[in-house]
Amino acid sequence: MIVLLALYVGSRYGSLALGAISGTGIAASACSYKRGLDLGKDPAFQARLKDPEMYEYMYGSTATSLGKEISTSAKRAVYIFLASIAVSVLINSQGAVVVAMLPLAYSLGIPGPVLLGVLPSVYGYFFIPNYPSDIATVNFDRSGTTVIGKYLLNHSFMMPGLVSVAVSTIVASIISSLIF
Repeated sequence: MIVLLALYVGSRYGSLALGAISGTGIAASACSYKRGLDLGKDPAFQARLKDPEMYEYMYGSTATSLGKEISTSAKRAVYIFLASIAVSVLINSQGAVVVAMLPLAYSLGIPGPVLLGVLPSVYGYFFIPNYPSDIATVNFDRSGTTVIGKYLLNHSFMMPGLVSVAVSTIVASIISSLIF
C-alpha cells in the first residue's frame, strides 16, 4: 500500500522512478522496524553453531578487504567504463566512443570478450534529450505524456534507456562468455 501511494505521488508530482525508489525505501523501513532476536538468544542460530563446519564458515575467516589495495587494472576498468559513458553522452555517437575508447581499454589489458560483452553500455543517446528524434517525439505527442521534465535529466526516455542498456549489457556479457 505504501509503495502504491508513493508511486502515485511520484507520478503526480515528480517522476515515476522517484516514487518507486521512495516507496520501496519506506516499505523496507516499515518491514524492518520489528527487530528479531539477538544472535546469542536465537535458538536456530545457536543450533547451527554446534555444527563445526558451520561454525568455521561463520567465524573462521575474519579477513577483510578494508586494508587491501584494489588492483590497478580494476581501477582502470572502472575509469574507462565511466569515461565511455561520459563520452557517449557528450558526443552522441556510439561509433565514436568505440573508436576512441576501445583501443585504450584493450591496451590496458582488458580481455577482448569482456570488451565485447560491455559494448552495449556505450549507448548514451537517451541521457540528455538533445537528439532530434527525442525532441520530435515530445513535439508529436498530443497526449502530453512524453515530456522533458522540470529538470534536464527527468524525462520520459531515462528509464527505458537505462533498462535497455543494463539488460543488453548483461545479455551481451553472458553471450560473449558463452561463445569465448
